[in-house]
Order: sequence, then C-alpha cells, then structure tokens
Amino acid sequence: DYKKCYDFQKFDQKVVQNDLFYFKDYFLDRLELPYSKRNLITDIDRIAVKIQKLPGDYFLYRDFQARNILIQENKPYFIDFQGGMQGLLGYDLVSLLYQAKAQLPENWKNSLKQTYFYLFADREKIAYEILEESFKTALIMRFFQVMGTYGLRGLVERKAHFLDSILVHLQNIEYLTQQEYLSDFPELQNIAKQLISAETKDKISFLIKS
Repeated sequence: DYKKCYDFQKFDQKVVQNDLFYFKDYFLDRLELPYSKRNLITDIDRIAVKIQKLPGDYFLYRDFQARNILIQENKPYFIDFQGGMQGLLGYDLVSLLYQAKAQLPENWKNSLKQTYFYLFADREKIAYEILEESFKTALIMRFFQVMGTYGLRGLVERKAHFLDSILVHLQNIEYLTQQEYLSDFPELQNIAKQLISAETKDKISFLIKS
C-alpha cells in the first residue's frame, strides 16, 4: 500500500528533482564550482523523462545497504523502510553494490549484478537491455543523491562517518565518467569531471578538516 509511504509514493519527476537539488544545495554549491543551473535543470528533466519510460512498478527500498540488513541465525532481516516507495528497478541493487566504504571488488559486483539480472529477467520477462538501462540510470541517481547526503550530514553537520565517506565516494562519480554514463547529460558530466579533479579533491579535503 504505497499510500503509507513516509514521504514520496513513487520515484517520479518530483523525486528526481528533490534528489539532484539536494546534491546541488548541500554539496555542489558548498564547493562553489562553476556550472549552469539552467543546463542542470535541463539534465534533471531529461533523467525524469527517461525514468518514466523504465520499469517502475516495483517496491523500491531506497536505502538498501549493508547496515540495514541484519543476520540472525543465518536469516536476513531488513530495517529502515523510511524511504520506501514504488519505483525504479535496479536502484536497490546499486545501493547495495556501490556503498562507498564497502569497496566491493569490481568482478564481484559484476557477478552479483549478472546473477540478479538473469533471475529477474527470467521471472518478470523483462529484456536484459531494459534492466541494463535501468541500472545505469539508477547509478546516476544514487551516486549524486548520496553525495548530497554526505554534504548535509558531513560538511554541514560534521558527522565523522559521512565526512570519511566523501573522498571514497568520489570513486563512484569517477566510474560514471569512465563508463560514459553521463554522455546524455552534459551539465552533470561537466560537474562530475570537476568533482574528480585534483583541485576539487584538495578543496574537499580542506573542508573536511576545517
């Protein structure tokens, strides 16, 4: 019953705007990097349109990461459903495999991803190509949303766990540029390249220590 969702009922345009402006307000603007707000909004709208065309009739846990999975007597139990909603397929897989500080080996992440895709495609009769496109889009959304969280909880509220995660998470942003996943979103690509530059990393290091 998605009417019982805490904040948003569905991962739609409003969530895309919320997440990416969350990143802009709490991380990007604090670094004072040059970018076009107009072009950024254009990219946000493009992502929202893309997500509307992808499978979204599934429960999205939203914060599906290791610390929300408890193991008791070899059985998994899940906590923290506050962000749950109806939404983007593949997002939870991204959340689990690309936790910044987990540093899972790339070959292991790829193996788990392929296993998930194979089982899901067989059960739901969804083309592999659609799963891949959904996964790539989820990578973009999750990586920037997490950076916004690190900005608020780390740079603003000075919580150690989040401060320690910022530079590690930049490896995920770099991954987006290496795989050219941002090629359809030029302003986000411009921002990502600035974030992973040595100059920006030095600035971030200074903010973390100050």
